Amino acid sequence: MTSSRTLRKRQRAGAFSDDIDFDLEELLNDHEENGIAYRAERDAKRAKDEEQDDEYADAFSGYEIALTDLPALCIERIMAMLDSPSDLYNIAFSSKLLMNIVTPEMVIRSAVFSNLKRKDVG
Repeated sequence: MTSSRTLRKRQRAGAFSDDIDFDLEELLNDHEENGIAYRAERDAKRAKDEEQDDEYADAFSGYEIALTDLPALCIERIMAMLDSPSDLYNIAFSSKLLMNIVTPEMVIRSAVFSNLKRKDVG
C-alpha cells in the first residue's frame, strides 16, 4: 500500500516565460505608477506636517524660563529623567539649588539606567 505522499506530485512552478499573458513592460509600468502615487502621498503628508510645525514655531519664541526659576518639583522630575550619571553630576553642580534637589534615589536610578544601556549595546 502506498502512502498518499508518494501519490502526490509536486507541481512545477511556472516560469514567467511560460506565461503568454505576462508582460514585463506592464509590470514595470504598474510598479512605477504605484511608486509615483506613494511618493505623492508621502510628500503631501510631509508638507502638511511642515505647515503645522511652521504654525506653532513662533508660539514660544522669546519665551525662556531659567531652570532655577522652575518649581522644585518640576526640577526634580526633570533630573529624575536623566539616565546618565555624568549629566546628573554636571547639572547638580551648576548651582546650590540644583545640588540640594538631588536625592539618592535619583543617583541610583541614573546609575542603574546607565548600566542597563551599556549591557544592551554590548
